[in-house]
Amino acid sequence: MGKARISIWLVIFMTILILFNVSFRMVYTPAGQMGEISSTNLIASAFYLTAWLVLSVVSGIKKRQEILVAALIYSAMPILGVLGGMFGVSPLAILIMFLFYWTVPIQGIFIGNEQLIGIGTLLLQPLVFLIGYFLTQYLRTTTGLKEL
Repeated sequence: MGKARISIWLVIFMTILILFNVSFRMVYTPAGQMGEISSTNLIASAFYLTAWLVLSVVSGIKKRQEILVAALIYSAMPILGVLGGMFGVSPLAILIMFLFYWTVPIQGIFIGNEQLIGIGTLLLQPLVFLIGYFLTQYLRTTTGLKEL
């Protein structure tokens, strides 16, 4: 597991995030709700989380720990936004945008529950990835299927 591979996966995750944010607008911003979440956002968010789960299962099957590490680092980045929100000082307030920027891919899942978006971003993405990765590892060891 090399730092270069982890960095490459982080760049891939960041590129997907940027493309997602360019394609779908941010509805919940630090200024409040800007419009309504459309059904397109809901479908895209469901597809995003499904792809996230599939990637975790594939990385578990192939024992690609660099993908696991990169996914956990990527999922931990919104914590910077939470820290920026706690301090609330002008230079640190820009960090709040990290939290909202990271929530765009899963905003569609939380239609009408904007309070859950921050918690969902901090917990849902890493939880989905960990469940997929470690469930695959568990099934591999308990069933004796080394070729899974």
